[in-house]
Amino acid sequence: PLAANGVGHVLCKPQQLVYAVSVVQGGRFYLFSGRSYAPNEVMVEYTEGYVYEPGSRKWSKIAGNFPVMAGTAIPYEKDKIILLGGVEEILPTSPEHPGFSRKLRVISTETNSLVDSLDCPYPIPVTTNAVYMGNDVYVVSGEIQPGIRTHLILKGTF
Repeated sequence: PLAANGVGHVLCKPQQLVYAVSVVQGGRFYLFSGRSYAPNEVMVEYTEGYVYEPGSRKWSKIAGNFPVMAGTAIPYEKDKIILLGGVEEILPTSPEHPGFSRKLRVISTETNSLVDSLDCPYPIPVTTNAVYMGNDVYVVSGEIQPGIRTHLILKGTF
């Protein structure tokens, strides 16, 4: 929380990440996937998931594999997170690139585990945001292939 002077405490992440996916659910901060970013170092793709407990100021690793780099996430109901799309594997950019993941992954925040997974019939853009309103989720614009952004808005209803 922010102090009266507007200064809060810093959350020390498990490692430096770019293109990580984050969401708040049940008063806890969740962080999934991403990749390393350091000049003069080999890029490393991460598929781990972490949860930050503000009360104890501690990170815990979530069991499982979450290849959702550059995807989006929304809180769902009172005890779930939905991870939308992402980059499952880094491939060279070419006209034959298959695009990004179409998977929707459901995480239980009670058990901190993956409880369901399904494929979306449409490409789920990456490097964008998701907005959740009522029973609808909107994914606005984003990349559907490396360097190719869509003008479309993807709408899903739960």
